[in-house]
Amino acid sequence: MNPEPQFGDILRRWRSLRRLSQMELGLQANVSARHINFIERGRARPSRSMVVQLAQTLEMSKADTNLAALAAGHAPIFKQDPSSIDLAPLRSCIRRMLDNHMPFPGIVLDKHWNIIDANEAARFFLHHAGFANAINIMEALAAQPPEESSIENWHEAVALILYRSKIELTHAGDDPILFRLITSLEEHFHKFGGKDFHVDFSQAMLPTRFKIGGKSICMFSTIAHFGTVFDMSICDIQIELMFPSDPKSEAALIEIDQKVKAEF
Repeated sequence: MNPEPQFGDILRRWRSLRRLSQMELGLQANVSARHINFIERGRARPSRSMVVQLAQTLEMSKADTNLAALAAGHAPIFKQDPSSIDLAPLRSCIRRMLDNHMPFPGIVLDKHWNIIDANEAARFFLHHAGFANAINIMEALAAQPPEESSIENWHEAVALILYRSKIELTHAGDDPILFRLITSLEEHFHKFGGKDFHVDFSQAMLPTRFKIGGKSICMFSTIAHFGTVFDMSICDIQIELMFPSDPKSEAALIEIDQKVKAEF
């Protein structure tokens, strides 16, 4: 059985992740380096406000902020209640965004790239990409060789997902689930020539190209987050809305939408 984490250990780990000395952290958090030292060694217990102050300075994840608060003997800072009636307007907002984005794909992901929700256009693409029963985007990509994928620029698409997820991991500080997903996808990527592949970042944008029904459909995406939501059950959700990158792709998406509607 693993021992309960100590606040000093959590603080030290995050300070190391942010590459700050005790002096540097103290200056940024307006706390003496001596007090930081005492907290890390367990000789002083931080108040709840001090926990929040240090967590904000270190940009701790909400999960670790709660863990740190508990370790210091306080109640969690952020609540987690997915059934809360307060979240109803947010769920309605997500649904409205997805529905209003039709006939273009829109998908909702959590911080581990699990599919939470999607509109009909996105479900169509997931189906034709071989991900109809997929729960996790990264796991689905890691299970499919590029020659079986409907993504024409597979190497570019996977490289960008790895790039994006590694940035998310750095921000999260320590997320073993995300780390495992990245490692698995990266091994798969390298197996199919990804080790020597380099993304051309000089481009204005890099769309993902799908081959659907003999047509090439190019799309780029925008990602929305809730900026002032603190409930942990929804604060890390990402709403990814995809847009056609050229008139032909837009016409193809509209045509697909009309065909799908005609079938029902």
